[in-house]
Amino acid sequence: MRIRIFNGTSWQRHHTKAFLVWFEGKYLQTLARRDLVVTVKIYKDRKNISKDDLAYCDHVERNHCVIEIYAPANMTYFRFLTHLAHESVHMKQYFTGELRDTTKGTVYNRKLYPDDGFDYWNAEWEVEAMGREMALTKLYAHEAGIYEAVFTRAVKAVVN
Repeated sequence: MRIRIFNGTSWQRHHTKAFLVWFEGKYLQTLARRDLVVTVKIYKDRKNISKDDLAYCDHVERNHCVIEIYAPANMTYFRFLTHLAHESVHMKQYFTGELRDTTKGTVYNRKLYPDDGFDYWNAEWEVEAMGREMALTKLYAHEAGIYEAVFTRAVKAVVN
């Protein structure tokens, strides 16, 4: 997988790359022979992100996804990694063909969801991404040796 990262702090750039390499090894092994490209754009300013979400994944070509993350200066490591994990699940869905965007709506596992006719937060692809983001964040943080830094700061941010 070729990974291109734009902007962000040195911590964000380092762990974005490390997370994506880790994720590829765990969840994209069957696609290892394809020339996958992931572009990650990290923005401190909300006006630079092209969607209303805090993060999103866009499938721009057969083997290329763009992930954009709004990461203000006060964002915790935990929040950053959960956004990245969530969007990485969508990246996997796109690369494996489970998820496709069409002019008629979104196709997930061969079922069409028209753009105006479904509950977005209960859509199967969102449920999968939301359901896996915490586990992926914990697994990566533990294996990368940053569990305490990620989860201690997250707890302090909630308490304060």
